[in-house]
Amino acid sequence: MDETRIKGQEVDISSDSVKSFFDKRGHRYSQDDSNPEKSKDRYVLILFQDDNPELALERDRYEKALIDKLVEFKPGTDILDIGCGVGRWADYFRNKDIRQCIGVDFSDELIKIAKDLFKEDSRFCFSQGAFQELPDVIARNKYPSKYDYIFINGVFMYINDADLEICFKNLVDVLKAGSTIYLKDSVGIQSRFTLKDFESKELKSEYNAIYRSLDEWRKLFDKYLPESEYSVIQSDVLFKDEMKNRKETTDYYWIIRKNN
Repeated sequence: MDETRIKGQEVDISSDSVKSFFDKRGHRYSQDDSNPEKSKDRYVLILFQDDNPELALERDRYEKALIDKLVEFKPGTDILDIGCGVGRWADYFRNKDIRQCIGVDFSDELIKIAKDLFKEDSRFCFSQGAFQELPDVIARNKYPSKYDYIFINGVFMYINDADLEICFKNLVDVLKAGSTIYLKDSVGIQSRFTLKDFESKELKSEYNAIYRSLDEWRKLFDKYLPESEYSVIQSDVLFKDEMKNRKETTDYYWIIRKNN
């Protein structure tokens, strides 16, 4: 039995290992001043596809075009980007009429990159902290307590089951009436699938992630975002067939609105 590729079982991954993985990727990027295509590699840091960076960029363009079609952003609104990484979604919001965008990520190194890139635009603020620590991050930095739009991209896949309740509570606590959530995560196609200390040749590193099944996600929504209070506006597999290259996992998204 391959103990690094676990199907159908609930096992924990190390949050320290996950943080170390992203910190190392961010640090390597920051130290590499010789790469003429460094700006392009910034997205590859968090979207992976190290062996095919053009696919990462294509997926980024496709996802942002989809959000343009599905989500109407009202002027002067507040946005919270949980798992903001290097500011990929901040790039998207840069040309929109927003009041401010707060980005939170548990990787110190990724936050450093985002801060440096947006240091001239006061609408954007970035802070280090885990999803589980969100109330402390907000209080410590005197950020707004409620938001109009919340983006959560590829975050839950790095969170163990024992911490899900606190994460969903933290999410609910920052919502206004009518707030919109864009949640994207990688899911197991057949069933739950976990990579635990998996040695990835593509990423040249050990990798940890939990790919929950869609049935598990439905149960999580029933428990924490019930239909009596929330409406799923849209949900689907994110990428088209030609942009898929995994057999056991796929990216899935939900657009959810908190009812008035």
